[in-house]
Amino acid sequence: MAGTLKSAIRTMLAGDTTVNTLTGGRISGGGDPERDVPSVTFEIISSDRPHTHSGPDDLVTPTVRVTSWARSDLNATTLANAVRDVLNGFSGTVGGLAISYMALVDQSDDDSFRSDDKILSRHGVRQDYLMTHTEL
Repeated sequence: MAGTLKSAIRTMLAGDTTVNTLTGGRISGGGDPERDVPSVTFEIISSDRPHTHSGPDDLVTPTVRVTSWARSDLNATTLANAVRDVLNGFSGTVGGLAISYMALVDQSDDDSFRSDDKILSRHGVRQDYLMTHTEL
């Protein structure tokens, strides 16, 4: 499931002209912006699988954390807004994964990579998306 979900998220973000242009294609499934910025990283931070009395109901409700990284707060926010335009409210099928709905449920700054060294410093905007899809 996770590989297919990660592939779908990457396909959605890389397929958007604005996100792809702003990042130069630097979109990866992982939480650490080890590569050049601007970039987008994403990870699955939880994945609920409800059950009924007869067993699993095949619906999965993961929370996906997407972080937009850049050298400045302004550029990170601009990138995060572009990511939100792609993911928030999405429903449809991507790479065979039927996504019922995606919703932005939380957004905050990520200061974990700030530094006085302008070459090393990264500013991040972290967004958590709750989604529902059918288990494959």
